[in-house]
Amino acid sequence: MLQYLGIAEALKDLSLHMPCRYAAIFEVQDGDLVNRYFHDKRGEPRPAFIARVPFKDSFCHLALRDGELRCANSATDSRMDYSPYKGLMLAYHAVPILDPQRSLKATLCVFDEEEVDLSDEQFARLALLASLLPPFLEAERQPGAWRARQP
Repeated sequence: MLQYLGIAEALKDLSLHMPCRYAAIFEVQDGDLVNRYFHDKRGEPRPAFIARVPFKDSFCHLALRDGELRCANSATDSRMDYSPYKGLMLAYHAVPILDPQRSLKATLCVFDEEEVDLSDEQFARLALLASLLPPFLEAERQPGAWRARQP
């Protein structure tokens, strides 16, 4: 699907198989996570507060540290005590997107304002897409690269 429809459509397809309202890709840039792709099942625009998030405050740095993040309710999860986003987005499930040198490029996540858990199968789908994304994200950086339109 990625090679034919692009990243935005792959994210939309992922969302169809997830109980969370939102799906997103955040790229690491200058100490922040910048939202590159966003899908809302309700079709609403991306909330402004997630356009650019300081890496140190993000939940995503836990995904890098631990190799994944599975959190059904950030308000009750002590791992999130450091973050001003604790309780703002309750459900947050993420996996790192690594370059060939195993350095963090981005994170793929699904999240919700409600408490939501993922099944092992759903989380495996999330991880699979993250493992397929690096060459497509890199290709988009190349001058003149074809880009699927972001809805």
